[in-house]
Amino acid sequence: MQHFYDGQFRKYLLQFVRMFGSFTVQKGYDEQGNPIYEQVPARYGDLSRNVGHILKENSENILNTVPLISCQVQNINMNPNLRRYPQFQETLQVIEKKFDEDSHRYTDEPGQGYDVTRHQPVPYTLTMNVDIWTSNTDQKMQLLEQILVLFNPGVNLHTNQNPFDWTSLTYVEMTDTTWSSRSMPTGADDVIDIATLTFEMPIFINPPVRVQRMNIIQTILTQVHTLDLEDFETWTVDSITGAESDFVVTTLEDYWIRYENGIATLLDRTGDDQGLDGSVLTWQEDVFAAYGELRPGISQIRLRQGDDVTDPNNDVIGTLQPDPLN
Repeated sequence: MQHFYDGQFRKYLLQFVRMFGSFTVQKGYDEQGNPIYEQVPARYGDLSRNVGHILKENSENILNTVPLISCQVQNINMNPNLRRYPQFQETLQVIEKKFDEDSHRYTDEPGQGYDVTRHQPVPYTLTMNVDIWTSNTDQKMQLLEQILVLFNPGVNLHTNQNPFDWTSLTYVEMTDTTWSSRSMPTGADDVIDIATLTFEMPIFINPPVRVQRMNIIQTILTQVHTLDLEDFETWTVDSITGAESDFVVTTLEDYWIRYENGIATLLDRTGDDQGLDGSVLTWQEDVFAAYGELRPGISQIRLRQGDDVTDPNNDVIGTLQPDPLN
């Protein structure tokens, strides 16, 4: 398998940490008596050695700044309850908007088309720990009250805005809480208290999609010829324009016609103009509906004389025109 990486774990972790980046604590009052609020930073807690030494300024005498919210991965397990047919794949047809190179804007006209084939993702359950670092009980209670009321029991999480990502929406559910990491008695040196919250969220790891350009013919340019009736007869026989033409000859053995004063009336084989159900026979419903539509002045009717049905030399040919009054 070729190497691929889309940072999917990173997207889940970033969105998870962002959920805890807007909480505040009150730290006294200003000179006018208004409360002073301080935003509590949230960060991913799995620090490397180099980052840890930088934050501590290469000294063991530097204490962590509080209050602080840190998030870290506890474990990740496969989720068989969300597993579907592993070999399933779905192909979507996508047509982007046409891009105008002059104005550098997308227009309302259709542009290039693509086939996007996406494959079944692999489901996992991601368990996260959220540590709330505080220096006193009042700070801890302020943060917990804001967080605990938010997760009742879960919060939806949108990892990206890609309309073709069928796994972008998930949810985060709180499953466990630990009030304090300290044991009694605490001692005089342990001044930082840590409350731990445990969360679970189902995640999906997607394999790469396959994107192909669509090769569908969207526009057909044809050459249109305008011919008189005499030229049309020559064109259909000799193809003087060089165009290829196909004709379908349909013989109606179940019908007769009566032609009087320029009007062709459709009859059955008994000479009656009514069908078996008693309704009057019509060209449109009984003939043209099965073979196409009547094109005035273009559609032809041919009465073939003689016993040889393949001999067109003695045909009586007429063009058809509908009578709006009949």
